[in-house]
Amino acid sequence: MKKRVVLASVLTFLLALSGVVAVQAFDPTTFIFATNEEIDTLDPAVTYANTSFREIYVLYDRLVTYEGASIEPKPMLASQWDISEDGLTYTFYLRKDVKFHDGTPVTAEAVQYSFVRAIEIGKGPTGLYTGIIDTDSCEVVDDYTFRLCLLQKFPPLIPLLGMTMGAIVNTSVEDHAVDGDHGEAWLTENDAGSGPFILESWDRGQEMVLVANKDYWGGAPVLDKVIIRIVPEPSTLRMLMETGEIDMAEGISIDSVAGLQATAGVTVDIVDGMFIHYLNLNTQKGPFQDRKLRQAVAYAVDYEAILEGVSLGYAIQLRSPIPKPMLGFDENLPEYRHDLEEAKRLLAEAGKAGGFEVDFLIAPFDTYQRISTSVQNDLRKIGITANIQQFAWPTYMQKLFDGEFDISVMGWSPDYADPDQNMWTHLHSTNAGPGWNLAHYQNPEVDYWMFQTRQTTDSQKRAQYFVMAQALAISDSPYIWLQQRNFLPIYRSWVKGYEPNPMMNFYVAFDKVYKEQ
Repeated sequence: MKKRVVLASVLTFLLALSGVVAVQAFDPTTFIFATNEEIDTLDPAVTYANTSFREIYVLYDRLVTYEGASIEPKPMLASQWDISEDGLTYTFYLRKDVKFHDGTPVTAEAVQYSFVRAIEIGKGPTGLYTGIIDTDSCEVVDDYTFRLCLLQKFPPLIPLLGMTMGAIVNTSVEDHAVDGDHGEAWLTENDAGSGPFILESWDRGQEMVLVANKDYWGGAPVLDKVIIRIVPEPSTLRMLMETGEIDMAEGISIDSVAGLQATAGVTVDIVDGMFIHYLNLNTQKGPFQDRKLRQAVAYAVDYEAILEGVSLGYAIQLRSPIPKPMLGFDENLPEYRHDLEEAKRLLAEAGKAGGFEVDFLIAPFDTYQRISTSVQNDLRKIGITANIQQFAWPTYMQKLFDGEFDISVMGWSPDYADPDQNMWTHLHSTNAGPGWNLAHYQNPEVDYWMFQTRQTTDSQKRAQYFVMAQALAISDSPYIWLQQRNFLPIYRSWVKGYEPNPMMNFYVAFDKVYKEQ
């Protein structure tokens, strides 16, 4: 089978070189999604990577979910819930017709297990639970009633539970535990969910195959199969899209957008999304422990060159972790501008007028490569030599978690429509490293204002507290906030039922889409 696929791809490539575009045979039962990003793990309690979220979202159910283009959470496993007057107790009433893929019922015991497991593993996005719930917060009331008793008020709890870390996993995962890892090693490459799709196979670095759960409580998907194909080269992705060998793609070069817009049979959406790009500066190791050197980089960057040269105008400049129009966005906050003289002045004040060298890490993505080249050129003008080093995604992320870098590039999209995630994840000291505070930034004052945002449901007060935290962080410059970019989903025009979500760029509701000529 693999040989036939390879030969077909080679033939497609040769036809493309000759100027002949041969559209592949139409198959309404199988959906092929191609991406240039590797999938790291399928464990919902561990991963914080969109490329894994995409699969986890359809392999597992959560108490609540997001549907289509909506950024408001909707009932899923929980058909309804009650919130106590003091905002500390949430009682969830579960559906009684849901089964895991192995046929066992989804009960409150599984919900409790999933939360306790995530908290005890303590990796990835579960840092967002810190100070909100602990293992004693999770209570089974009866088979189909589950209760969360919060340690403190947390206004965006319901939206948070729609994240993949809120996925409900089968208690049978514990049967695969090794040395107390709660089955983490096993669940990396296996499925223990109740979602609309089931993992059939995974050839790392090549493709993952998901098959429809015909007994899904929400109704069987129209598609029989979804194939996630890993295609590293953006040019190859474009060719596969033009020839119809794939149905949807992520990672096609932005240079190809105009050409694909003019290609018969291809659709390109332009969505005002919340996706952001930024630089991580290591605040705990190397030269960027010095705030003045971080600020020098912030002034050295030519933001317009990135907006126009890298993103071709499909972006606006970003000034903080909070994108427009999310709560807490404030256009009166300071915004860095390209100012080489100010950058040089700060270098001199820090005793680095002669410049220095830094390790600039990137993943093998077109946008990361373009951003790093642009910034490298900017830094060269003030005497900083940035040595760009490229690593495969899993290795790249591990180096960032471990703090083995000076500068790195990152993209981010929120998973629930509240600034808490963007702010708490990037700026709170408890998330330094694996919690995706990749600058390893620690500032007690920022922690204080972040804590205050969780103590009230008053949106005006919360916005004020977020602004206070942002102002401190902008001055400290642990990150260089670059751009808020339009979301540009690209897919064959025979794809129907797809609704781009402005919040979750990775999200494709494979159980809702279908193909029709």
